[in-house]
Amino acid sequence: MLLIALLAVSLSLSGCGIVGGAGPAPTPDPFAALSGKSEEFYNKGLEHFDKGEYREALNAFDQARLYSSQADPRIDQAIERARAAINPTATPTNTATPTITPTPRPPVQMSTQQPDEALAQAYFGTTYLTVVPGRESLPPPMVVFWSEYQVSLYVQNLGQTLRQPFTVRVFDLDARRLVGEVSTESPAAEQAARPPVGAPTVASERPSAEQSTPAPTPVRTPAGATPAPAGQAGQLKKWFDRFVWYREGGERPGKYRLELYAGAQLARVLDYEVQANFVPVPTMTPTPTPTETITPTPTGTPVGTPGEPAPGTPGTPGTPGAPATPTTPTPTLTPTPTPAVASIAVTGGLPAGITVNQASGGLYVADASGVVWMVDQNGPVLQRPFVLEGSPVDVVVDPLTGRLYAALKGSGTQTTIAILHGTSGERLGRITIPDGQVTELAINPGAGLLYALVPGAEQLNVVDLRQNAIAQRVRFAPLAQVTGMALDPAGKRLYMSDLTGQLLVFDAADPRNAQLVRVSGPGLSGVAALDDRAFAFNTPGKKVYVVNPAERRVEREIALDQEPGAIAADSQTGLVYVLGTQRPALVRLDPERGEANGVAYLPDRSGRMGLQPRAARDLAGLRSRIAINQFDGSLFITQPEIGTVSVVTSDMFPALGGGGR
Repeated sequence: MLLIALLAVSLSLSGCGIVGGAGPAPTPDPFAALSGKSEEFYNKGLEHFDKGEYREALNAFDQARLYSSQADPRIDQAIERARAAINPTATPTNTATPTITPTPRPPVQMSTQQPDEALAQAYFGTTYLTVVPGRESLPPPMVVFWSEYQVSLYVQNLGQTLRQPFTVRVFDLDARRLVGEVSTESPAAEQAARPPVGAPTVASERPSAEQSTPAPTPVRTPAGATPAPAGQAGQLKKWFDRFVWYREGGERPGKYRLELYAGAQLARVLDYEVQANFVPVPTMTPTPTPTETITPTPTGTPVGTPGEPAPGTPGTPGTPGAPATPTTPTPTLTPTPTPAVASIAVTGGLPAGITVNQASGGLYVADASGVVWMVDQNGPVLQRPFVLEGSPVDVVVDPLTGRLYAALKGSGTQTTIAILHGTSGERLGRITIPDGQVTELAINPGAGLLYALVPGAEQLNVVDLRQNAIAQRVRFAPLAQVTGMALDPAGKRLYMSDLTGQLLVFDAADPRNAQLVRVSGPGLSGVAALDDRAFAFNTPGKKVYVVNPAERRVEREIALDQEPGAIAADSQTGLVYVLGTQRPALVRLDPERGEANGVAYLPDRSGRMGLQPRAARDLAGLRSRIAINQFDGSLFITQPEIGTVSVVTSDMFPALGGGGR
């Protein structure tokens, strides 16, 4: 249960209200050409100064200042020296003209080093880009910002005494030029350590123990604010002991890269984007679990014995049961009389994938904004977010190696699968899928295989995890539109559901061996699996089908009261869980009896999705998912359309007989 409580805290900090995908094209920098002209005049001034041509040097420096888009301390200093050389101050002891040679600083280039992530974690602790909160709190990581937000770098260990100075460099990725550079080596570090004028102090703004910490309010700058001078030593800005930036104020729209150095060693590289249009800040306050008891009114026909009338509601006549079929009954779901209401965490972004390491209990939640959060049950310690180089669409973990595999949204005709260390988030490699967009992953730890589904190419890519290379490409042309994929716990069979109502059953060791099973009419939308059964659901038909793959037949149909949106099977109990979509609820099914034996409602957050209008198109590749933690039977349900992850514990359902959970 400690994992559940920790998840609610972690997700409340984690969400990024920023969606993945390509944003609007950056606004061209109208000063790019002028900056080059300014540098040209500055260098000419230095040449004249070296030759003793001080008046010509002064004219050149004046021209350099005219063309400069920002105040440049080098130019100002050179002008003062040229003026001093033209009008020297007489002294009784020394009448010689001083020789002053300003040394031009070569342009600073983006580093080609590999960042030392281990050093970054050990020295700085958690580091990520975010907004400066309105008072002391911990906002989540962000990768897309509004131009009027006060961007900052959160450094967990900044409140401690760091042994080495550190440097922050910010580059314009489009122009590939240095925007700003600051370092704690500066003599003005003591001044920089103080909050800027107008910023609230920690002592006056720290909430009391009885107060709840509100969602952070970014520090904004007026529209069209003039950027502060870039690269000045001693201008490191600091807020609340752990938020720093190279300047105070908004940023011009564009794409940027931040480099963080510990001493001379590159520790972290973070890319981000600034947009001219408003970008919402994620909602980070978890929705409390309601305390009232909700007694739903069943809308379906109660489950009855085949061929017999079902018992009626007290005080009313009985109603006929579901008609018997030649094989098995078709019952309907009956919610428990007083179902529990699940807890919920608002991510503010789009939870794209969720997976549990069944060897350790570690839970991973991938957000389409480009981060993955981890909660480690063994710690328990909230780890820093893993920042990805793209927007994830699915994520799986290998329980044998602890490695994390995240499929990133592709551009063009290929997809990247990022390989991360499951504890540190260190980037261990990547796998390129060249034939299109991967929509779903499945992992077979015993066989060392990863399955990457590419529906657009009608292709299944089988990756050998020992080589991190594609071992097979299997075409499944008979299917029209694949809607889901599942691997049984034993790693023997891989299933694909198709919108036409067919289920494709693969031999997991050799997917070239496959068989089709006709399950239903059109609308088959997803599949889950146990060792000897598959469970497919039809969304418009409101049914779950129990499939016997060995005999290639449907053993049972289970009718639902509402359209299902996701499914999962618990290998410890043999029970199946289905997400209802109209009135969000998680229903527990007993596939052997063909009936529901519990329901937990999910908080309804319809209409509260605080995302940009363009977010709708990013939902196209995302869907709700259910993950089960086999340690304690807890379930985690993602709902990308409203930006939430719900937590349902096993004690929310009626106790099972026979010593089950």
